[in-house]
Amino acid sequence: MGAGAVVNAGTAGAQGWSASCSWEWPVSGSLSQGYHAGHDGVDFAVNVGTALHAPTSGTISVAGPNDPGGYGTYIQLEADSGEQIQMGHLSETWVGVGQHVEVGDQIGATGNTGSSTGPHLHLRIH
Repeated sequence: MGAGAVVNAGTAGAQGWSASCSWEWPVSGSLSQGYHAGHDGVDFAVNVGTALHAPTSGTISVAGPNDPGGYGTYIQLEADSGEQIQMGHLSETWVGVGQHVEVGDQIGATGNTGSSTGPHLHLRIH
């Protein structure tokens, strides 16, 4: 699936599952590294400047080159459904702190900033 492919997610409640949000892949690219000890997310191999899309709706809590943890320029999205999503190693951010975004909105561009061995998107959801 590429960027724009929507996945409906849900939450478990007393009456079973119900759809509560939509998610999509944030970029069109190949998964280049999965989650494992020492790597707290997944990486997508993409060229510098590839459009980054909001994977779900939510509010931006961090946007810019201010990460002390190695992500370089990054965006942190507080999802309306409760998750916290971090997208790192970006070349540009096109959103500001406090801005609400919808699933699929273009929010930045991928890059090779921070502790990076090559152009990619680092995606972490928790």
